[in-house]
Amino acid sequence: MKHTIYTTWIDYKEFEGDEIFEELTENEKWDYCCETKRIWLEDETENLDKIIPGIPVYIADLGLWNGRRAGYKAEENIQKIGEMLLEISSHRDYEEFDWYCENGDLRVAAHHHDGTNYFTLRYIPAAEKQEIIDQIMEGEISLEEMLKHTKSLEPLVNEVYGWSYTAEDPQEISESMPA
Repeated sequence: MKHTIYTTWIDYKEFEGDEIFEELTENEKWDYCCETKRIWLEDETENLDKIIPGIPVYIADLGLWNGRRAGYKAEENIQKIGEMLLEISSHRDYEEFDWYCENGDLRVAAHHHDGTNYFTLRYIPAAEKQEIIDQIMEGEISLEEMLKHTKSLEPLVNEVYGWSYTAEDPQEISESMPA
C-alpha cells in the first residue's frame, strides 16, 4: 500500500471543476497549476511540522549516470519531518519529486536527468545516536544494521493524515530496501 503526501507531477484532472482553471488559456493553466502546487507544497511542509524524536537519517538508493549507488547520511541540524523532506526536494537538480509512505517507511523519489534517486527517511533514537552516527559517517554500517538501529517516521506521518500503516509486517520494510 502507498500513501502519497505530495507530488510535483501536474495532472490537469486535479484541477477540473475549478472555475478559474476552466477559463484559462493552456499557458495560463500550466502557470496556475505550478503556483497551486507550490502552495500545496508549503501546506504539506507545515502539516509535517513534527519534531523528529532523534537524529534524522537518509538512506539513499541513487540513480547516477554510471549506475546505482547506495548511501547513508545522518543530519543533526534538521529537527522536523517537513524540513527533512524539503532538504531533498529543494536540490536544484531534481526536476520532479514525490513524497510518500510505502512498505512501512517515509520515502522520497527524486527524478533527475540521469534517473531517479530514492530516499528512505528514518531516525536514530536519542539513546543510540552517537555510536550509530559515527558508523554512518565513516561508512562502517550495513543496511541491516542501520535498519536495526533506526526507526520509521511513518507513524508520525500517519498521525497527521490519519492513515494506516503501509507495511503488513516489519519484514516487508527490510525486503523493500536497496541492497
